[in-house]
Amino acid sequence: MTQINWNDKFLLADMKTKNKKLLRCICVQVERDAKKNLYPGHGLLTGTLRRSITHEVVGDVGRVGTNVEYGIFIELGTSKMSASPYLRPALESFNQAKLNKCINFAKK
Repeated sequence: MTQINWNDKFLLADMKTKNKKLLRCICVQVERDAKKNLYPGHGLLTGTLRRSITHEVVGDVGRVGTNVEYGIFIELGTSKMSASPYLRPALESFNQAKLNKCINFAKK
């Protein structure tokens, strides 16, 4: 009779590692695209906002954003300034091809 040993602790640890790699890859892609979306005439004057865009992965949550106070006004606009979105288009442009690239990266 063949005995099967279920190593669920190792399996779960491996899954968590791969999921974190996948999430980090997705965040890096969105961060990169958000930075590309800022250019002269479209939310970029000094480069401070572009340099401030970063990502973090905490547990099962990935975040991409900025701590620059005026970033929200560039993204959404104000009553006196039209919006120059950079974060939302970056997230919306994340497609199946980019996801597949991240999945392949996470498998390694």
